[in-house]
Amino acid sequence: MVNAGRHNVADFYGKQEALFLNGIAILMMFWHHFFGYNPGRNEAIEFFTIPIGSVSLEGVVAVFCKLCVAVFAFNTGYIIWKRANDYLCYRKIFLRLLRFLLSYWVVCLLFLVVGYFIGHKLPSLTTFGWNLIGLSLSQDSGICVIFGWYVFYYIVLILLSPGLLLFYKRTRIAVDLFSLGVICLLFSRSIIALPFGSMQFLEPIIVSVVGIMTAKYQIFSRIDKVLGFNKLPKIFFALIVLFFLRLGLVKSGVFYSIYVVDALLIVPFIYCMVSFFRLSCMLIKNVGMTLGLHSMYFWFLHSFFFIDNLSVQKFLYFPYIPTIILIWGMAIMLPIAMFLGYFQNKLDNGNNTFRLIYSKFNP
Repeated sequence: MVNAGRHNVADFYGKQEALFLNGIAILMMFWHHFFGYNPGRNEAIEFFTIPIGSVSLEGVVAVFCKLCVAVFAFNTGYIIWKRANDYLCYRKIFLRLLRFLLSYWVVCLLFLVVGYFIGHKLPSLTTFGWNLIGLSLSQDSGICVIFGWYVFYYIVLILLSPGLLLFYKRTRIAVDLFSLGVICLLFSRSIIALPFGSMQFLEPIIVSVVGIMTAKYQIFSRIDKVLGFNKLPKIFFALIVLFFLRLGLVKSGVFYSIYVVDALLIVPFIYCMVSFFRLSCMLIKNVGMTLGLHSMYFWFLHSFFFIDNLSVQKFLYFPYIPTIILIWGMAIMLPIAMFLGYFQNKLDNGNNTFRLIYSKFNP
């Protein structure tokens, strides 16, 4: 094991840190969707804003918070490399995808039930079938988990993971960087046309590959050995620099895809947040990890706030103050997310479904 300063290679970015980052990312996602560009938000809804010229402070923060998706994409790539044996076996991949999809499908069914009782248009059987893999997510076609597009991306990435691992286990840094450039060009410019415009849903693979490379070259431990952020002022200053750097790069339009920008910034952002995690009190750590533990359900469930129903959005935005709206929205979703997580654990532990399926694929 390589010495990485105060934290060794194995534990600098471990399970607790990743959970905490997922918690931060889901808070960022809520802020982005609540106060940033969101075609699902009714324009009649008002909330307190702090104007900055022609924009608002809330909107500017929401632009930065779009980085949330990159956190999840990075984490998936990072885990793929760290747990390579689990992602080189298609039997294990199948079970991983099955468990993930069952969790998502429960939410899809929940939305159908809610849609039926509130009189919302329901999707056709064909559209609902596409919804189940994260495609055709438009309320014009019926109620759906409108923020469920990442499901399609996750399916594709997990199926590609054995090939990615076999490739990057044989390459050196020059080839790795060249391949990353090719991926940026291929995915960010949508050279390949796929149904439902689904090519755009695959753009986060740029960040996932950065996650793979970060794990491969132990980048976090190398940064920590040089910088060693052990003071909060250092962390906050670095985060402020990243904040304005992302805003500038996004506004400049230098990069065709926002995920190219995120690929450049995601490693220093996560390093700063892990450093913050290590210096935080136990309350902050526990809150962040709790949100991270249920982040998948938070992601899917908050689509409910943006179904075509003005009353639902008024209920969300009635606190009027953005920070309180964010807390209110999380508080509404948390019990449902925890219940679904509890239900999923009971399903996994209370019967032999997955063990029986595994036995069919592992003779």
